Amino acid sequence: MDQLLYTLYTVIFVALSVWAARLWWQSRQIGTLVVLIVMLAMIYENAVLALGVVIGHGSLLEALSWGRFVGYAVIPPLLVVSSAELARRAGVAWAGRREVRIGAWVVALTLAAFALFVEVIGRQIEPRIYNDVVRYMWVSKGVPPLGVILMNLIVIGLGFAIWRKSRYAGLLLAGIFLFFGDGMAAGQYVIGSGIEMAFMVVVVSAEAWALGHFDRRAAPAVLQSRAQSRAVGD
Repeated sequence: MDQLLYTLYTVIFVALSVWAARLWWQSRQIGTLVVLIVMLAMIYENAVLALGVVIGHGSLLEALSWGRFVGYAVIPPLLVVSSAELARRAGVAWAGRREVRIGAWVVALTLAAFALFVEVIGRQIEPRIYNDVVRYMWVSKGVPPLGVILMNLIVIGLGFAIWRKSRYAGLLLAGIFLFFGDGMAAGQYVIGSGIEMAFMVVVVSAEAWALGHFDRRAAPAVLQSRAQSRAVGD
């Protein structure tokens, strides 16, 4: 059952990635590009779990699993950047300051580095079959995913600022849902992955909302500029 769910999650993440790519193509916003990168990491994460039974335990699945663990540690903190950019686009005044935009990158990369060195490096994994999923798991229990937890709290804070400014509560509610949902699903990995998928659905929806409400003039300008560039090239 879990393997089928991971397969379903992979398909949904692929669909979300296509949506995010189209939104980025229209807006060319860095925050939307970051969301797309996170989505690709989620596809990798769930695809490795879905295909474990096909690949089987061995050096290939082990290498792919290390990629999964590293990606899960270092990629999701980048949502700090996309959330800060969303706040800027929603009209939150302080989010548009240069130092805040740079600070979002510093915080995201710091959280990613922290997660990599504290949660991944120096640990060992071993082959297991967990709820019919052929996978590799940590040999011993480590620290909680602090990088993801801190990212989540920052997203909630930025979601609150967006709600105060524009009355759009999607990111705020999704962040709260992820925070408490992940806690309640501790040890139930497939449920936790489903909660993360639901969170990312809202994140992509928020990008679409920003494009529709705040980037209406920017998107046509981008498309017109691209068309002019092609005409000059021809």
